[in-house]
Amino acid sequence: KRFLHKGNEFVKLATTVGYPFHEDEKLDLSKYCCSPAKHTKYTLQAVTNHLGRINVGHYISITKHPNTKQWFENNDGEVTLLRQDRIKQRESSSTAYVLFFQLDL
Repeated sequence: KRFLHKGNEFVKLATTVGYPFHEDEKLDLSKYCCSPAKHTKYTLQAVTNHLGRINVGHYISITKHPNTKQWFENNDGEVTLLRQDRIKQRESSSTAYVLFFQLDL
């Protein structure tokens, strides 16, 4: 949850969210299933970040190429390959707004 309704206004929350960014790391939801489930692991595919305040801001996305598994930053019309040192910085974020995962089959 990135935004909070507080009285007559909305407030942007700056909670840091950690997520499994590397290919060998998975989001495992098995502990939330009532019975044994076959497929419970997910791989992160993209992150949308919101920079700014609630009424004024900018969105930047980080996406993984489906074939090469390389990560790219998408900022308006500019697409930049993320260097390894910048990937380490992306394992958590206080600007993450939407995380996109794909079910591992």
